[in-house]
Amino acid sequence: MKTEVDNTKEYSFYKKHGYLKARWRAVDPHTIILHHTGGGTLVGAEETLKKRGLGYHYMIDGDGTVVEYGRPNQHMSHSYRNNSGTVGISYVGGGDFGACNEGQYISMIALIRDIAKEYPSIKNVTGHKHIDPRGWKIDPRWSGEPPNGVDWDVDMKWMLHIKEKTGLNIIWHKNRRNKDGSAKY
Repeated sequence: MKTEVDNTKEYSFYKKHGYLKARWRAVDPHTIILHHTGGGTLVGAEETLKKRGLGYHYMIDGDGTVVEYGRPNQHMSHSYRNNSGTVGISYVGGGDFGACNEGQYISMIALIRDIAKEYPSIKNVTGHKHIDPRGWKIDPRWSGEPPNGVDWDVDMKWMLHIKEKTGLNIIWHKNRRNKDGSAKY
């Protein structure tokens, strides 16, 4: 199934505000990084990103609509020290605004499959919480996780489901440990 993408905002939002200056170099994407906006509306997320000079390649609104802001082979600033060769997908919500809902999840899986098919160099998918070197990111928030924290068992269940549905490898946070010091995953 091909994902229906609303690309009416494609590039223009970021071009208008200058966020892709000198970032239009083509890169071979290798990893998809999943996020949540931490806000309740697409417009609010766009305004916040504009203020911070950041951006995702795609955002998935509450009804499952996918909006494209940049092509996967373009450099976008969505993950501290992990932007080169990565594709940022964020769903609107997270934190106190709720976990990824069913419509967003279905769109996310379809979008990941479509991107990976178009860009065979993509072999991995991960959550922002797994790769941010500062260690305090909690996105994306899945159903069953607390509003402002991480339940690693719930996260593992959702990430393994994504792996099953997309065929991509999962990049796990290498520093997550159990209380006894053993590796969490």
